[in-house]
Amino acid sequence: MITEKLQRIFCAFVDLEKAFDKVIRKKMWELLPEYGVDGRLLRAVQSLYYDCKACVRVGHDLSPMFSVQAGVKQGCVMSSWLFILYLDSCLQKLKNSYLGVKLGDIKVNCLLYADDAVLIAPSEAELQALVTCMKEECEIKGLRLNANKTKVLVFEKDEERKKCEIWVNQECLEQVNEIVYLGSAFTRDGRCDLDVDRRVTAGNKVNGALNT
Repeated sequence: MITEKLQRIFCAFVDLEKAFDKVIRKKMWELLPEYGVDGRLLRAVQSLYYDCKACVRVGHDLSPMFSVQAGVKQGCVMSSWLFILYLDSCLQKLKNSYLGVKLGDIKVNCLLYADDAVLIAPSEAELQALVTCMKEECEIKGLRLNANKTKVLVFEKDEERKKCEIWVNQECLEQVNEIVYLGSAFTRDGRCDLDVDRRVTAGNKVNGALNT
């Protein structure tokens, strides 16, 4: 619907480097009350992270135990919820900005699912502003954008690709013609043919495996 009204949509598919491991717990405890997690509930959550220790397995051997003072627990059902709140706190400035694509009566500038984020803008300049804003706010909370894995995709109707240069730490992000996001394939022309083909191929492989 958006591409019907605009010639181009500029998107950055953001990758956060080791995001779950980089959470600063002290900052997490400070922001949770803003989301209604306080008092006994906050203390209960904090107790799960008291005196955390881990070890490394190398073959059949285990290293000595060492203290883990950052990040959320891997495999814990609460970790995704804690990280979502932590990352949401990094995006408040971005969400309150004037930047983004107008959709009805609202402006949309970010799609977020766990640590998979997509920044959306109507122009190259606005996308650069969104990326810079997210980078700076995330760094305050100890999170870092991975410039090597963050990709730029411009949805457009024109056959000739619009060049889009978005920079992070003096490094230009790679611009791609297609990308897989949350299991679905997206192409610069906005069509779903590639995604349909991928799913048909995957289904045929499963069907073939069941029949052998």
